[in-house]
Amino acid sequence: MLDKIKELNVELVKVDMTSNDAVYKNELLRTEMKNLPVNLIYPADYPNRPAIMLPEFISPAIALEALEKIAPDAKGRPKETDLSNTLSQQ
Repeated sequence: MLDKIKELNVELVKVDMTSNDAVYKNELLRTEMKNLPVNLIYPADYPNRPAIMLPEFISPAIALEALEKIAPDAKGRPKETDLSNTLSQQ
């Protein structure tokens, strides 16, 4: 899993809801989720493509599938994939 994260140049961010970071808080509020954690995966070209919302409990397979969906193709272009369960930019 960590190898794939490094290969795709993924940045991991953990947001603490007790912090005063308004950007992250607003993003989490936008999901309309009532429970924590909220697991979101953002493509590098967000907001041109939406974030993918993962279930509350995720497996490595679920996370890897979502990472593959947002990974660029060999030429660095966004893949044309089914981004079901996405969170659109509003």
